[in-house]
Amino acid sequence: MILYPKRWVSSKLQGSFISRENGFKIKHLLIILIIILISLFFPWELGGEAWIYWFWARVFKETGHFIILDRSPLYIIYLNLFTWMQYPLSVIAERIVTSFIGIVSMTALFKQYVKIHWAIFASLIWLPFLQTADPPVQFLGLSCTCLAMTIRITRKGRFWNALFYTLLIISYLFRPSYLIILITFVVW
Repeated sequence: MILYPKRWVSSKLQGSFISRENGFKIKHLLIILIIILISLFFPWELGGEAWIYWFWARVFKETGHFIILDRSPLYIIYLNLFTWMQYPLSVIAERIVTSFIGIVSMTALFKQYVKIHWAIFASLIWLPFLQTADPPVQFLGLSCTCLAMTIRITRKGRFWNALFYTLLIISYLFRPSYLIILITFVVW
C-alpha cells in the first residue's frame, strides 16, 4: 500500500470525468497544450516505422487501399486527417494532436486518484518518453486504454460498459499488443 500526503489525494476517488471539485478546467487544458507546444522545440525526428505509416497513409489517400492490414488501418485513416497539409506541418500537427489526446486521457485517469494538479504533472512527466516512442500509434492505443479505465472507474451502466469495451477494442485496433488488456477484462 502506497501512502501519500493527504493534500495530494483527491477527496472523491470515484468522480465523474469532469467534476466541480477535481475536474478539467480551461486553464488545465491550456497548460497541457502550452507544454506540448514547448516540447516541439526539443530535437526529434520520425523513426523508421513512423515514416512507413506516413507512406501508407499517402498510398491510402491516392489509391483507397490499405497495403498491409496487419499494420493498424485505423491509424492510417487517422493520419489521413493530416495529409492535406504539406510535409513538415502535417507531422507537427499530428504530433500535437496525438500528444494532447494522450496527455488529457492519462490525466483523466490519474485524477481519479490524486488531485488534478498532480495528475497533470504525472502525465507530463511521461510526455518526452511517449513522444519519442516509435511508432506514435502506441500513444493512441495507450490513450484509448486510459479513457476506457477512466470510464470503468467513474461510470456504471450498460452504455458505459459498452463504451469501455469499445475503447479497449479501438486500442487493440491501434496496436495489437493491447489485446492482453481486453482479454483480461473479458475473462475477469
